[in-house]
Amino acid sequence: MRKIIILILFFLPAILQAQTESPKRMIIDMTTGINVNLFDPKFGNASDCLLSTKTISPFIKGRFSYFFSSQWGAFVDLKLASATHSGKDYSNMIPNLYYNLGDDFNENKSTTLHDGSIGGTYRIENKNWSIRTRLGVGIGEILVKNPCFNIKEKGSNNLYYIRYTAGDSYLEIDDLPFINPGISLSYKYDNLLFNVDIDYTQFIQKTSYTYVLTDAYTQEVIEKRKFAPKSLSGNLEIGLGVSFCY
Repeated sequence: MRKIIILILFFLPAILQAQTESPKRMIIDMTTGINVNLFDPKFGNASDCLLSTKTISPFIKGRFSYFFSSQWGAFVDLKLASATHSGKDYSNMIPNLYYNLGDDFNENKSTTLHDGSIGGTYRIENKNWSIRTRLGVGIGEILVKNPCFNIKEKGSNNLYYIRYTAGDSYLEIDDLPFINPGISLSYKYDNLLFNVDIDYTQFIQKTSYTYVLTDAYTQEVIEKRKFAPKSLSGNLEIGLGVSFCY
């Protein structure tokens, strides 16, 4: 969250300063809707399950835009979204040499994620309608998992633990950069806009994980290695909102 705030505060003064150089053309958007997780590990490798969340979740977003001309402008936004771990089957994350005796992972954990972005916007409008396209870059939070499995070696009584740990140390939320194209279709009424918003968030970096296999009796680390899921996370946002124009 700190990185998102720094990103917004760094660029916002440059946008506001332009008000003295051209007529004020400001728009404040308030949007709410659904966030659709397009990342589905069902056909990927087993480790992709570590990033899987519920397919659909609600969000709210605020956006400030300033247009330097009648068509071109810049924007900064902040989004809050609910996220809950998905109920994926993690049995395929355990090597075939072992039986799964259970895990200590809480599938129902829910939290609020934040992301913020800044970028350029372009609009086309007539008397009653406005279309705004945009492309931004930003930093967003994703919900990650740290499951631990109790396992038994097949053909013996040897017991082990397998733990997947996000990052260099235990992480529940990771901050990652993303690109964010979007479009708003708006109906104009006086100084208000009534909007349908569609945005796509594509993360461009992966969360790193550490895999550790530990002997349950001696606590000796048998195997330790780092890896990253093969796929990148992506979300589709569909929302309705209202805008105030100044």
